[in-house]
Amino acid sequence: MGVASSNWLEPWVREWGDKLTQLAYVLTHDRELAQDIAQEAFIRLYRHHQTHPEAPISAAWLYTVTRNLARDALRKRHRRPEVAFDTAPPIAAGQRDQDTVLDVQQVLDRLSRTDRECLWLFYYGDFSMQQIANALHLTHAAVRARLHRARRHFADLWEEEQPHG
Repeated sequence: MGVASSNWLEPWVREWGDKLTQLAYVLTHDRELAQDIAQEAFIRLYRHHQTHPEAPISAAWLYTVTRNLARDALRKRHRRPEVAFDTAPPIAAGQRDQDTVLDVQQVLDRLSRTDRECLWLFYYGDFSMQQIANALHLTHAAVRARLHRARRHFADLWEEEQPHG
């Protein structure tokens, strides 16, 4: 296993590294844990490709692995609670206005896990509705309905958060 054998992985890490870290953060609310989860997802992708080189690689597969790793980490945390000292703000992509990112994160935190996942996959992960349906094991119609409900709920919560003046 030389360096050349892992060249196929580099574009995946470049394109999905920040996105998977952000997804893991949205699910766990822990920056260091989110980074560990994203790294583990890529390790699993590498191992999967080594044992099944003919199997197609998809963003949905990578998302599902990340989501499952985050769920496992949360289960472990509930069994063995730790005191969190990291109060760092959520990871922001690019040069977004930090205050807006924090406001959006606060509103997302108030949504159900399912609504958060649907919105993240559609808007941040750039998944199509069919890709979301495949990743969440839902029908296209169910995804469309969930996205509609999640958008409406997000908008209502956003309106509550904004100062009126």
